[in-house]
Amino acid sequence: MRRFGLALREVGHGLRRNLTMTIAVILTVAVSLTLFGTGLMVRSQVDAMKDYWYDRVEVSVFLCGKASDPKVCPAGAVTPEQRTQIEASLNGLTGVVENVFYESQQDAYNRFKEQFKNSPILENVTPESMPESFRVKLANPEDFAKVAAAVGTSPGVEQVQDQRKDPGDKRAPWPTCTPRESPACVGQ
Repeated sequence: MRRFGLALREVGHGLRRNLTMTIAVILTVAVSLTLFGTGLMVRSQVDAMKDYWYDRVEVSVFLCGKASDPKVCPAGAVTPEQRTQIEASLNGLTGVVENVFYESQQDAYNRFKEQFKNSPILENVTPESMPESFRVKLANPEDFAKVAAAVGTSPGVEQVQDQRKDPGDKRAPWPTCTPRESPACVGQ
């Protein structure tokens, strides 16, 4: 017990002599633990958001428009017949597709205006510059390739985009799939 008391007194003397070092160590540990705790909370939140959004995964099938690249859309803008055929192909994927929603150029423009309401870019965008699209809710979010294979090379389709992909993810091309330029993307 006597040795323990001696050790405690020596620790106290050492801490008083090196007060600056003691404060630096305490602050370093506090900052490290705060950053570690923040990292754990952020990771937990990201996992929760991933679970939330994973159930709402969509595939976007962008249709050819007047402003589309002629290499991808050689026939020009999508025709009403092509649009109907694409929608029928999507609805025909029973067990893969849960829901199909058509978004017109005006709907896309309204959504764009809402998302970028305080941005100067809004002044340069018109409804005609927005693509028509189909938003596809998948029964299984892993079935993107089946949708891309079904409609990716259809006349009137400019691009099939998997909304699960992160645009910063360097492992996958962004936009996700433009089959006319790279037919191999259909099997992604």
